[in-house]
Amino acid sequence: MTTKEREAFNQAHDLPLAEDAKFKAHFEELQAAVERTYDEGDDPTYFHLNIWGMGPAILPLIFARLQNDDEYWFWALMAITGEDPAAQTESFEQAKQVWLTWARVHGYVSLF
Repeated sequence: MTTKEREAFNQAHDLPLAEDAKFKAHFEELQAAVERTYDEGDDPTYFHLNIWGMGPAILPLIFARLQNDDEYWFWALMAITGEDPAAQTESFEQAKQVWLTWARVHGYVSLF
């Protein structure tokens, strides 16, 4: 899906764009909450479900985080896309590169 096609899909389905400041801030708040729960030894499932619930519109932000940090986003990517292109990889770095290639092919790369 190209960037224009994704934007048209988001608008047609009344989904927020990743560039929306409130949407991005909400994502950052949820991510910070996940990190706090891990630090405190609690279960972050509630926050994971909220991130998944943001749907495909959140993918550009997840891919930007994946590209810039060594954060483990594969669970969210699989849950949101229903795909696992990195299933046969043997390392974090290989999986990261496979997912970033997937992002380029599906038109998400232009946003990060």
